[in-house]
Amino acid sequence: MTTVRVFPTSSAVQPVDLPRPLAPLVPTWLWRLAVAASAGAGGALTLTSYGGDARTLPVAASLLVSAVYLVLALVAVVSPRVGATLVRGMLAVLMVLVAGVHLVLLDGSLVTGSSVLLHAVLPVLVVADYVLLARGPVRSWHPLAGLLLPAAYLVAYRETDLEFYEFLAPGAPSAELVVPGLAVVTLGVAFVLGWLASVAD
Repeated sequence: MTTVRVFPTSSAVQPVDLPRPLAPLVPTWLWRLAVAASAGAGGALTLTSYGGDARTLPVAASLLVSAVYLVLALVAVVSPRVGATLVRGMLAVLMVLVAGVHLVLLDGSLVTGSSVLLHAVLPVLVVADYVLLARGPVRSWHPLAGLLLPAAYLVAYRETDLEFYEFLAPGAPSAELVVPGLAVVTLGVAFVLGWLASVAD
């Protein structure tokens, strides 16, 4: 896998590290903007069309991904080789958790456009961006950082007494098992994604 420099005279439109047939078509800023737009569209559809709440994990995660990738797209206009590998890895872990919770612990429905965007399309885009396109070094401690965003959401969830998820309710029979179980699974996912990113580099 090699980088094809289609516009060598302009650093703002250097392509991402896509396979050769695709590299001439997708500059770095455009790819990141597409991820940001997908995330924003999924969150906006949920909030405006289906009565969603911005404090639920999928919507909060999608809005975070949209904001971060919009910033990364703007950065790419000036310096397309800024990798932000750690941040992209943390978001990839978060989106795998979003998809996993929806598909395994909740109803797993993918019948609406917003649900497809939030729980299928966006996780695939963010994971692919990190595993296939990230070109910065993946440090041994990066997977541990993948726990930070889910942990921050859990703390905020508990502190504000939200009641979106029955399996997180203090009185639920599985409450004491779900959180440690999710932590272990999330850490495992983070290590697998980090390994895949390092192999693809």
